[in-house]
Amino acid sequence: MLQIAAGFEGKNNWWLVISGVIYTWFGFYIFARPAGGALTLVWIIGLSNIISGILLVITAFEANSASKILTAKKAQLRHIAAQFWRLFAILTINKELINDIFEPSIF
Repeated sequence: MLQIAAGFEGKNNWWLVISGVIYTWFGFYIFARPAGGALTLVWIIGLSNIISGILLVITAFEANSASKILTAKKAQLRHIAAQFWRLFAILTINKELINDIFEPSIF
């Protein structure tokens, strides 16, 4: 039941809702028919591992594409930071010159 509730918390967590409903349904089945529940439990564990494995592969591909996007954004941010520090260095080195331009001394 907690898995179903967790599925509604964020985006794209539909698989949590579906697996939570399936586990709950099979839990009631095992409670109602204990003799057939043992074989059903084996099937549930096997199918759960197969489905989880497939979803992990899909998630890995999505994470890889997100990583590529973040790497490009990181390169842009490094370029912006480098430009900022160049400007900062120029302004720091030429502080006296800038002070003379904006506050010219009378003497």
